[in-house]
Amino acid sequence: MATAPEWLIGMIGTVLHIYSDDTPRRAGHLGAIKKYLKREHLFKLLLHIQSTGIDMTPTLAQKLLKEWVNRGANYNAIVKIFGTPGRAANNRSKDIKNLYEIAEQYHQDAKSAVAVAELIYQQAYNAALASAKVGGGGVPGFAILAGKVGVASREPLEFDK
Repeated sequence: MATAPEWLIGMIGTVLHIYSDDTPRRAGHLGAIKKYLKREHLFKLLLHIQSTGIDMTPTLAQKLLKEWVNRGANYNAIVKIFGTPGRAANNRSKDIKNLYEIAEQYHQDAKSAVAVAELIYQQAYNAALASAKVGGGGVPGFAILAGKVGVASREPLEFDK
């Protein structure tokens, strides 16, 4: 069973501390954290699919995400992970024609990845809420820049590199 990492608890705790009431900004920040976590888990699934021999291009990755969760992800992040330097747009993946078969084959895995991300988020949220009630409220190293919560203190994930 997956557990919430400390950086995630701290990030949520910081948002709860800064926006102590139920404001749209608080909801927006918490929603962004949750979306980031889901993206991380879905990208791990896409990397697994790529390791099976599927020619995973940014376009194929984006289309698979849209099939699974009815939305894509930041295209720059997708290109950073699945782009191939020197590969031209007209050099399409041979697997794009199998998009729907691939999407169907891994549909349950995608649902599981999203469910795990939501479970980890809920664990982190509960832990951050409990910490805030005891007098915590975030983790040192988080910066407030132009009204936004920065994440300077968390370890970079493989997708941030």
